[in-house]
Amino acid sequence: MLDLGICYFLRKNRFLKVDIEGAETDVILDCSDQLHKVDNIFIEYHSFRCEQQRLSKLLGALEERGFRYRLQSISKIDKPFVNKNWRTSMDLQLNIYGYRL
Repeated sequence: MLDLGICYFLRKNRFLKVDIEGAETDVILDCSDQLHKVDNIFIEYHSFRCEQQRLSKLLGALEERGFRYRLQSISKIDKPFVNKNWRTSMDLQLNIYGYRL
């Protein structure tokens, strides 16, 4: 269930920042019916090796609500096919910049 404080924020502001260490997909899917109130959104996406990746669901929710987006990798990985076992529990971190034209 979406926190009521976030719902209030969406009613009062046109920019939304989501940096919640792995729960961002759940929150965006939960509040997607409120995203029409947002013009710009920043999401720090986290993917953990032990969990299913859900980036496509997150980006799909943004697309369905009329956002265009740009992706920026936070971590630089040389030779991604060779270096699959990172030292951290995350296998992907992205900054997602969503905006309306």
